Amino acid sequence: MSMFIEEFKRRPGTSWIVKPTSRSQGKGIFIINRIQQLTRWMKDKKDAERENTQNTILSHPGLTGSSSPLPSASTSKEIQNMLGSFIVSKYIAKPLLIGQRKFDLRLYVLVTSFKPLVAYLHREGFARFCATRYEGDNFSDDSLGSHLTNVALQKGDEHYNSTHGGKWSFRNVLLYIQGRYGAYVAEGLATSIEFLIYHSLKAMDTVMFNDKHSFELYGYDILIDEDVKPHLIEVNASPSLSVTTTSDRLMKEEVLSDTVKIVFPPGFPNNKTTPYWEHRLKTDWATRQKTGFKLLQF
Repeated sequence: MSMFIEEFKRRPGTSWIVKPTSRSQGKGIFIINRIQQLTRWMKDKKDAERENTQNTILSHPGLTGSSSPLPSASTSKEIQNMLGSFIVSKYIAKPLLIGQRKFDLRLYVLVTSFKPLVAYLHREGFARFCATRYEGDNFSDDSLGSHLTNVALQKGDEHYNSTHGGKWSFRNVLLYIQGRYGAYVAEGLATSIEFLIYHSLKAMDTVMFNDKHSFELYGYDILIDEDVKPHLIEVNASPSLSVTTTSDRLMKEEVLSDTVKIVFPPGFPNNKTTPYWEHRLKTDWATRQKTGFKLLQF
């Protein structure tokens, strides 16, 4: 908290977004622009933790009566896991708007190895739009729908369009940027996104458990600001593949089909000539496969 207060004072006028680390669909997220908002929330959270602890003491077998007045270490850990932890990030207050609406990108990245890093970006990502116009200075609970692009949240908005699901293809976003800002800017954005993805993975390769027989399809959430610069919001392991429209279903089916083509080498499971894990590192044959994935190299 003291570190955040120091950072808060260093950036006057900045808004911050507070997000739970173990929840999804936009649940538990709120935006602040004053320290008092966070300290008040922390007090309420501590009160909730204290109440939950007392309830656990009363209901946990062996913790009532004459045994022990306090929960065990494992019970305390269960309480903490239940309440969860939060992160605070600088809020990008001036996003790129299309039709006066905020959006972010969901892109799919296949990683077949971390040591060495072998990662592929799929061309078939999409943009998720807010159903209502952006209210940059309004952070009330009623206006969160103009700030958070989560599909589960947008579905509950009265302006949500179920025909297109509030989504554009990534290619259409690049075409829009090309038409408005020029081909050079659109190409630069695409390259910057690939750079961002590659180095976010590279930064983690020393701490990731590198199982030679596993892979991961990550869902990258990226925000573009008004200067057409990408910002990494978060990386989702096992991203949701639920669909909202026919085009959404076809896109995600293609991503899954292409994932299978790369993960399972030709002739699998016959590995008499080359061990399976070596196939996973052979980017030469993987890039010759007819898929929408592009090998990331920097």
